[in-house]
Amino acid sequence: MKQRSCCFALRLVLFVHLVVRSHRVSSSTFVHTVHSKSCDPSESYFMILNRQLRRSYLVQRTSFPLFGMSKSSSSSPKSSSTSSPRYTNRLVHEKSLYLQQHAHNPVDWWPWGEAAFSRAKTLDRPIMLSVGYATCHWCHVMEHESFESIRIARLLNDHFVPIKVDREERPDVDSVYMSFIQAATGRGGWPMTVFLTPDRKPFTGGTYFSEPRLAAILEKVQDAWSSKREEVEAQGERVVGTFRGKLAGGAGGCIPGFESMTETEVESRVRELRSEACETAFQQLNGTYDETRGGFGRSLKFPRPSELNFLLSLHASSAPGDARGERALEMVVGTLRGMADGGIHDHVGGGFHRYSTDPDWHVPHFEKMLYDSAQLLACYTRAWQLTGEEALAHVVRATADYLLRDMRDARGGFYSAEDADSASPVQGGAKKEGAFYVWSKEEVELALTGAGMCEEERMRFCALLNVVQGGNVQAAADTHGELRGQNVLHLQVPLGTVLGTPADVNILERGRAALLAARDGRERPVRDEKVLASWTGLTISGLATAGRALRCPAYVKAAEDAAFFLLTRMYEKEKGELRRCAFHGELSSVMGLADDYAYLVRGLLDLYEATAETGYLVWAVTLQEKMDDLFLCRAGEGRGYLSVSREDASIAYPVSSTYDGAEPSATSVAVSNLLRLSTLTEQKPRGGEDRPSREQSDAGNLPFASRAERLIQTALQAPETPYEAPELLAALELYGPGVMQAAQDTGCRAHGLYYRGAGGLGNPPSHG
Repeated sequence: MKQRSCCFALRLVLFVHLVVRSHRVSSSTFVHTVHSKSCDPSESYFMILNRQLRRSYLVQRTSFPLFGMSKSSSSSPKSSSTSSPRYTNRLVHEKSLYLQQHAHNPVDWWPWGEAAFSRAKTLDRPIMLSVGYATCHWCHVMEHESFESIRIARLLNDHFVPIKVDREERPDVDSVYMSFIQAATGRGGWPMTVFLTPDRKPFTGGTYFSEPRLAAILEKVQDAWSSKREEVEAQGERVVGTFRGKLAGGAGGCIPGFESMTETEVESRVRELRSEACETAFQQLNGTYDETRGGFGRSLKFPRPSELNFLLSLHASSAPGDARGERALEMVVGTLRGMADGGIHDHVGGGFHRYSTDPDWHVPHFEKMLYDSAQLLACYTRAWQLTGEEALAHVVRATADYLLRDMRDARGGFYSAEDADSASPVQGGAKKEGAFYVWSKEEVELALTGAGMCEEERMRFCALLNVVQGGNVQAAADTHGELRGQNVLHLQVPLGTVLGTPADVNILERGRAALLAARDGRERPVRDEKVLASWTGLTISGLATAGRALRCPAYVKAAEDAAFFLLTRMYEKEKGELRRCAFHGELSSVMGLADDYAYLVRGLLDLYEATAETGYLVWAVTLQEKMDDLFLCRAGEGRGYLSVSREDASIAYPVSSTYDGAEPSATSVAVSNLLRLSTLTEQKPRGGEDRPSREQSDAGNLPFASRAERLIQTALQAPETPYEAPELLAALELYGPGVMQAAQDTGCRAHGLYYRGAGGLGNPPSHG
């Protein structure tokens, strides 16, 4: 029986895997991965909470069965009347934009929660979990093809309990099931489709499926659930057991013999492991570096700021003239130059798109994620500080200005993303990827002429940005024909060279202003206006770093405003806990996760260094202590910090990771934060006979440096290290007596450029 069970499980996973292989998925994982009422500033947190509770009791959450539908119909279910949708499901009551986008599917969607789980148990049906996010292009494609299909809706409504999750609101749910999908299929991405038992144990799944393939998979899974139930449930049990076993097996992760080592012996061994890990990661990056265009790899190019942070830290910790250190900086600057010149950089409005679909940084996937621009803002700033290249500072200003102009909430927070798709001005208003950002030659000429630019100036502008008749996108880079005849702006002359030519600077700036004005007349892509504590923390970090380096008070002030927003709107002072996200000032019920704390602590430390306001340091200390209490892994839970809450009974199994993808892991960022906090608060690690026990470490009651030391020891042995944890390696470059002392010598001084005087210890950040 056991052998037959394994064979069945293998066949089912293989079936889904083969279906997935032939389809493109919107993901960075391959390489690494209703308008709410505003809150009045005078309202207390409890008044806001009570208002939310009243609303939740008044809302009647009913089922929406399908009646009178032809089984053969596969047309879009949306009504021609925009005021009266043909179908409405319970997602209409959710705050998440992504869930709202599916509120008028014929699929009987449920949000993640106990009501959906109870229904699955009552009906004895498997769960089909669909995870995505509001600005995901392939999520839109799958919605249109499959979730607007009556055929798919019938299959899901009759045989499954379909649950929809916004991965940005619930990254904990996403991380649990993405770990399964990656293990089962060897790849991941969004939209993610996972089939679960009623008690939420995964047994098969994939990512994007076309409508015919999804129908075939649904029928296959439904048949397996009906005829091979024990085998399916056994598969789910094995999956959960396997992941729990992996975490328990990794929990002992301290260096062998640690408890019996002296302080000197431990430091020596850690330094040895660190040196090996950093050298391996450097060689891997050096071997994949594109000497011509910058970046790493030869096909898709993803901005992965954690790689750049590692190389920048490697350079900073190297002796002057050290060959490896100079090579590290060369790779960083080459990558940043390539991105600045390419189409992945929005030359009109600033900011960066998600990734490049070609090795030249030319044709991007056009969605704009806050975490990309926020992290790259800090990378470009650090590179400018090391090189003095004006082109890098130019990108810093353009990116910061974009964030302040287009992504800032009126209350001070920052919106999460802008969509890749928008109405095409030349294709009858149909939504196309990149329509807002691309140009025909005629459109450019019209805008420049309207701005008073002469023919010679227009010709030069078009030559600089490769604007040509018939478009500059090769067919191979436009497999769906959405960019036919269009131009993706990208510099043909390096930005640094352009900035050295005053005439070209004048033409480029006037032309950019003309196109920005013309583009403002287009229908904008959908903007996901939820404010995430985590990504806002990264933005605080980027703006504070840029403002301090460029001596721009406006950037620092914007970072302070964002911190004030989080403190007053998304922080429960009585419990000392963060909320995960807010929608137009209204809080989500989801509590903050490890990345919310880690990213915000980083932002507050950078803000403290830019302003010398003690309150930011105090709040950072408070948040770090709470993060350790809530998420620091205990025995049997893995390495580093949990990606999920221990208190959430809906999570099938705990997940922890040091993997740094498009966003760095909470563990990697926390190691850096702990080391910085150690220097800024003058805490010293314990040594010799006072070395804390394992029990003390699990309780998180160590000095900051000792916590960092313990995390470093466990993380250095994680299977992801070294190449897949570059942010962690960047933090490791801070580890060691020499570097720590250098930080101590400078870190506690009031060296902010906008010092206004530090308040007393324990005072909150001032505002205004």
